[in-house]
Amino acid sequence: MNAKRVLPLALLHAAGGNIEGKTRLQKLAFLAEQRLEEEDINAYDFIAYDYGPFSKDLLDEVDALEERGLVDINESRTYGGDLRYDYQLTHRGWESCDRNFPPTDSDDRETVGQKSEEEQRLETLYDIALDVVDEYNDYPISNLIDLVYDKYPRYAANSVY
Repeated sequence: MNAKRVLPLALLHAAGGNIEGKTRLQKLAFLAEQRLEEEDINAYDFIAYDYGPFSKDLLDEVDALEERGLVDINESRTYGGDLRYDYQLTHRGWESCDRNFPPTDSDDRETVGQKSEEEQRLETLYDIALDVVDEYNDYPISNLIDLVYDKYPRYAANSVY
């Protein structure tokens, strides 16, 4: 499993196909990454940047997913005039996720003993994406940034926020 490729798709799928804003995408991926590291799954390296943890590799991967027709990136202007990037699974992206991610109903899952290590890692990644999106995606962006700064203060070092 290529965690770099799978994590943004898992987050989008868990979020109902849409994530509003580059900063939100970065924070959700960062929070998921913190939990994934506990499971010895590493997707991205984050650095302290303008609005906390940031990974250029994440943006590059989402661009690659757009080129493959799995994700649409939509630009719009905020009320303040800044560019905002929203991310959306395409029809093809939905089909790929539905085909490759484990079902969320535990009754539909095979027992752990019948799964390969790769399938177990994918299930772990997807479960973490579901948890992170469920817990944090509805936060106003300022609250989400504050939460990340409070939990991971070293990532606030270069903040302009």
